[in-house]
Amino acid sequence: MVSGFDTAPAEVGAGLAKGLDESHTAYIGANPLSDDGSVAWLQLLTDGGSTPDSAATALVQVVDSSFEAHKLERLGENQMLGLAVSDAGQLEEVIPFALEAGYDLLLLSGSGSVADTWPELHSRAPDLRVLRDAISILRRLDREEEIDLVYFGGVRTGTDAAKLIGLGAVAMVLGVSAAIAAGGQIDRSDLVFDADLSPEERAGAVANLIQANTGEASMMARCTGKTDLHNVEPEDLRALTLATAEATGLPVAGMRAG
Repeated sequence: MVSGFDTAPAEVGAGLAKGLDESHTAYIGANPLSDDGSVAWLQLLTDGGSTPDSAATALVQVVDSSFEAHKLERLGENQMLGLAVSDAGQLEEVIPFALEAGYDLLLLSGSGSVADTWPELHSRAPDLRVLRDAISILRRLDREEEIDLVYFGGVRTGTDAAKLIGLGAVAMVLGVSAAIAAGGQIDRSDLVFDADLSPEERAGAVANLIQANTGEASMMARCTGKTDLHNVEPEDLRALTLATAEATGLPVAGMRAG
């Protein structure tokens, strides 16, 4: 999945839409990338923002600092429902609500709110505790596989994706890395897009990024002896530093899990 292009220039959005269509990749944002529905759209909903759209593949409510349990309603038989969470401290309240309401997914951000503009540029290293803690809570409730976990924050390569799927996520969201592929250049805490690229060039670059990451992630899975990426488990991973071990719950390489 890709997110972050709601305020990008129209020609950039057009190129991104073509690239996502070619690579069968969904978009997460307040607005759809295409009017024809060629790109699956997970609609981000914020207080005071746009109203839920029946054309969206999923409705994803962004959880703000004061979480209030108001259930979304599906506008179509196959429409999914989800919550986007960036504060690990809210998970104890958010997860039980999402489970009891029959939600389909949690979008977990380690880089601030996905509703902000390029949040990855405003934070330091992604905080993986939001994923670690979500998995821990679901295991404690014995309901680990009842809701899908989608992770956003600092994902740049297929190796990153393979590790996060090993931790328990089912999908990744690309932000800044996809923007750079589409011609974006980092200017302090913002992105400026190269005006000399055509939509076709942007589309090709984005599609190539997604294809390369998918291939790399699959290769990492095979390195663990697994034929399917989604069969990678925490037991296949090790942390290389104490900080990583604390953030992920993985044992440090050379030490027993315990």
